Amino acid sequence: MKLNDHTEMKLLSMAFTYHLIKELEVGAIDEINKLNATERYKGCCASHDFCDSNIVMDSALESLGYDTNTTSNLEARRLLINDAWRRAIKLQFNPENVDGCDCLGACFCLPIPSNHKVFSI
Repeated sequence: MKLNDHTEMKLLSMAFTYHLIKELEVGAIDEINKLNATERYKGCCASHDFCDSNIVMDSALESLGYDTNTTSNLEARRLLINDAWRRAIKLQFNPENVDGCDCLGACFCLPIPSNHKVFSI
């Protein structure tokens, strides 16, 4: 089953949040959120100050079945990554900030198929 792009972005955002939380020390997410709220970090993310968050994003992509070594569809993947990262920042890297769909208006992101593997633990 092919998920729509919006659903893929939301799943990647959750996977990235999960892998980032696993990577960082306790309290780091709170500090990242404080920094991200400042003018200095407008348009970027403070997670880079705490780890190589590009590698964390690669782990998130791989957990969803993406091949991070391929060069095909680079532009589409870049857009997916940027949208997922923005969503994670907006939710302050806390999946509990959302109950179901957080879209403004109608979308096709729910339901998530029961056989879709979000995280591999």
